[in-house]
Amino acid sequence: MKKLKFILQVVLVLCFFMVTACSEVGTFTEPQNNSEQNSNGGGNILPEVSPDVSPDTPKDVTPIDFPSKPFSILGVYKVENYSINGKTQTAEQGSEFRVNISLEKVAEGEILVLLRLSLNGKTTKDMVKVIKLGAISDLNKFISDTFTNLGAEVTGKYGLKFTLKSEEYSEAVEAGIIKNGETLVLNMVKIKDLKEDTGLDSDKPVKPESIPVTDLIIKTPERVYFKGSDIDVDFELQPLFTTDSQVTYSIDGGKSLTISTVDGKGAISIKDVQKNIVITITTAKGHEKTYTIQVSDKITEINFDQKRYTLDKDAKAVYTVNNFDTIKNMFEKISYASQNSSIAQVDSNTGEVTGIKNGVTTITVSMTPIGQKIPLTASYEIDVLSGVDFSTPETLSETMAGTYEITFFGTSPGTATGGSGWLCIAVRPNTNVPVTNNCEIFEALFGKKTCVGTTFADKIMVEDKDLAGRMVIQVDETGSARIATKLLMTAKGLRTNSANDQYQYTIYKPTSAGQPDNSGYTVKDVKGRNLVENNEYINSDFKIEKYDNQNNSKTIQLFSQLKDKKVSAGGCNNMSLNPRTYIVATKISSESSVMDYSSVTNEPFNKVLGVSPEVADLGSTPPSFDLFN
Repeated sequence: MKKLKFILQVVLVLCFFMVTACSEVGTFTEPQNNSEQNSNGGGNILPEVSPDVSPDTPKDVTPIDFPSKPFSILGVYKVENYSINGKTQTAEQGSEFRVNISLEKVAEGEILVLLRLSLNGKTTKDMVKVIKLGAISDLNKFISDTFTNLGAEVTGKYGLKFTLKSEEYSEAVEAGIIKNGETLVLNMVKIKDLKEDTGLDSDKPVKPESIPVTDLIIKTPERVYFKGSDIDVDFELQPLFTTDSQVTYSIDGGKSLTISTVDGKGAISIKDVQKNIVITITTAKGHEKTYTIQVSDKITEINFDQKRYTLDKDAKAVYTVNNFDTIKNMFEKISYASQNSSIAQVDSNTGEVTGIKNGVTTITVSMTPIGQKIPLTASYEIDVLSGVDFSTPETLSETMAGTYEITFFGTSPGTATGGSGWLCIAVRPNTNVPVTNNCEIFEALFGKKTCVGTTFADKIMVEDKDLAGRMVIQVDETGSARIATKLLMTAKGLRTNSANDQYQYTIYKPTSAGQPDNSGYTVKDVKGRNLVENNEYINSDFKIEKYDNQNNSKTIQLFSQLKDKKVSAGGCNNMSLNPRTYIVATKISSESSVMDYSSVTNEPFNKVLGVSPEVADLGSTPPSFDLFN
């Protein structure tokens, strides 16, 4: 009798999940979106996701109908933005959250909720939450409480907010997405359906049964090792998802041994190498590569793997020379030194380096072999990156120098005024045609409800993948700054870039009227030049601002505005515009070398399709800016 009662409960639950609610018992109120918006203090707000109007929501996706059809919550969600302990940030492309259920233990009185989060390139292992069925008297309340307790909150027709606390979702801590004691809140839009009881990857195509190897690549560079070294020869198969996972290898033509790769990658480990040897690696289809190991019992030089390393301000790291663990006992003295300890300090004994302030310096190691007097030396450059500190004019001048990657470009032309011609009344309202690579940031910065506008405006929108840019900020000894940016993009519907698709912004001598020598390191109300078509420049007002009100962040924004720009179109002459432009950029190096303006064939600009280096050639050297003394 008990078994029959349990089976009836399970049938009741499944009926509730798979169709409309089998019972009208109980009520469920859709949760309200109470998440706080994050203001940058200047009226620019990074808005909460507006899921119902997201341009990324595809057709044929089941809306979330909760609790009438609880299976509608299952699916793949695009993470639009998120917050950690209340600090809101925009998620990187590809960030997603997956929800499904498994009925494999329903006979034991359990339903499993399956969850997986990928955020900014980091992915949790599958998270499994167990629902104990027990005696269920109110199905609506049961499912409502279940997902609410897990952290879910429905925010719209396709919108879902999900809260993951570190103590409840240790998988997110293990993946490095959050730390202990932190709370992660995801704001998401549903983009795909997942059929119940099909796992978290049921939307992905099934791999072919047989995928042959097309190439074999040895990843470990050839070099001279010391006698007695333990050597790992890393290799990988192409493609990495090949079904031919086995390879064979031999040493100096001897006996062949078979090993299996994992996800197309493998390593051959050889201990205590005493002589020169040749390793031959062969795939099942006959692809063959060799790796030569040469050994020496005399140490003639030492080297670091890289010539330059990047380190955040206040962070610590240890960088050692190649094969250090094998050779360290062959030296009687090892010491480290920093060329400029105000930029980076180094422990003379351990080599642990600490980033002190924005800048580049050199770290040198001296290693004296046993029985010798002259040490061997090697060095590397350490690039210390600080966040931009807006606390005082002095800290701003000290921290903003560097090279930045531009991640957002948006311009709001605004509606024209004035002009002559009988068509002006029809033409002026149509001049407000925005250009942007990210509608959400555009709407937050410019306070617009939409960045799409007219049909014409939609044709000149650009996507993130069609934009690339670099910005260099140079600061002289007086605290004055020069900012030069280069940005390329290709708009939809345009076959090639026009001259207006290349932009250069420059700020020179940022001083205030009361401090012509800039003795107070004032960086505000600065003047600059804006490159427009035909290599002509227009004077601009510029400002350097915090992005999203985050002080000491590597990401900043540059605001510029042209005053009284004259335009003519469609029979309306000499209309006036005051267009505003924002650039959002993240520091990638503290070094601020002069930018080469002529080439668009190098990274990152070569990713932008349709760019011709012959269009609006700016020359290899930035022009002088004596006009703004």
